[in-house]
Amino acid sequence: MTLDAGRLLLLREVALRGTIASAARSLGLTPSAVSQQLAVLEREAGCALLDRSPPRRGAHRRGHALASRAGTIVDVLASARADLDRMSGSVSGPVSVAAVASAAATLVSDGVLSLRATQPGVEVSVVVAEPLAALDLLLADDVDIAVVDEYDYVPLALPTTSTPASSAPRNSS
Repeated sequence: MTLDAGRLLLLREVALRGTIASAARSLGLTPSAVSQQLAVLEREAGCALLDRSPPRRGAHRRGHALASRAGTIVDVLASARADLDRMSGSVSGPVSVAAVASAAATLVSDGVLSLRATQPGVEVSVVVAEPLAALDLLLADDVDIAVVDEYDYVPLALPTTSTPASSAPRNSS
């Protein structure tokens, strides 16, 4: 039986967020809807993918393994969309940035103004966040880009992740 890409993406979100409820919140869905779709995915896969016992209610080993493949699917679909956009000569869609306050007020603001002038179809949202919080947002796929800084010659300790998505952030500056 074929695995549905949309349901795989739901599983990926559960693996990233830790629970069905958290995944549902991030996607703007009800936990019941996510749970029902994941039950269908488990039937498609022919095995249990989630630990449904309280308090965890998240993906277990097989679920994380399959969710990591879903991360690859997300990347391939995003790349295909970007290719089509480039071929049509336009770029559009939402882009979210987490940035430290100093960068948001200068570098990011200038970039957003320039982008609006050249690519009006791109909708940029900016969240001001401290470096570690910005990186956490990036690793959780809550933002597309994180602009962080290091100061006082103290290197920024990058957070580690055990999420099934790629181990490195997609975009960072």
